[in-house]
Amino acid sequence: MKANRISLLLTLAVLLSLGSCKFIEKKGWFGKKKAAAEQAEQARRDSIRMADSLRIVEERRQAEQARLDSLQRIREYEEEMRARYKYHVVLGSFKVPGNADSYETVVGSEGYEVVRLYSPNDFHLVSALRYDNPRDAWKKVMEFRYEGRDAWVYVDE
Repeated sequence: MKANRISLLLTLAVLLSLGSCKFIEKKGWFGKKKAAAEQAEQARRDSIRMADSLRIVEERRQAEQARLDSLQRIREYEEEMRARYKYHVVLGSFKVPGNADSYETVVGSEGYEVVRLYSPNDFHLVSALRYDNPRDAWKKVMEFRYEGRDAWVYVDE
């Protein structure tokens, strides 16, 4: 019995000498698993957040690349059309852009695929038709003139 009392007193003395739970916490004797679990959870959340950020950046980069590719295709198409169809049947020439817009609407409502050209002397040309050879272009100009409309051929170089 005396041995039990001595061990009980020693245990009580050790516990009282430790001070408080803060001392035990500071030493890290208890609660290590909870802290490790919290750190693991925080690391998991951070990695998910980082992965989402990287995914968003990659999606934006791909969207920007797709936009640039489409702009490049448009430029290539316009260059091809300009090189292929260099003879334009022009129905109107305007200094004021608003007048060219209005006339474009009128000619477009007649069923023509209207193209606006910009001449070197700062005129806005409203072209109704495009051809790859001058003979067809002049033939169409003569048809317009026969109808009483003013038309001419503009060579886009």
